[in-house]
Amino acid sequence: MMQEEVVMVELEGCREPRPFDWKLQQHCCPQRLLAAAKQYGLSMDAGPEGSVEVWRDDKGQFRCQFTESHVVDESSISVGDADAAEQWLNQWWPKQYDAVDNDGIG
Repeated sequence: MMQEEVVMVELEGCREPRPFDWKLQQHCCPQRLLAAAKQYGLSMDAGPEGSVEVWRDDKGQFRCQFTESHVVDESSISVGDADAAEQWLNQWWPKQYDAVDNDGIG
């Protein structure tokens, strides 16, 4: 079964769902994720241990979250500017590829 290339995603802080195009907005490095979030308003990446999502809300703030087994890690939620999103990606992006224990240390 082939997944649709563009899906609509409901996001915290956004009144209307945002389009997500798998070809344009899914990237496997933090720098490209942030660039896609700046350009398209939403970017995501997924690994075997979870996924990272970065988007701009209706106020223009960057929101970030890490999701594991379809559950958002509440401690991962971040809202701020592009610099804060970059710092967040540096911390959380590797966790989608590494098993993380309860102390947050891989």
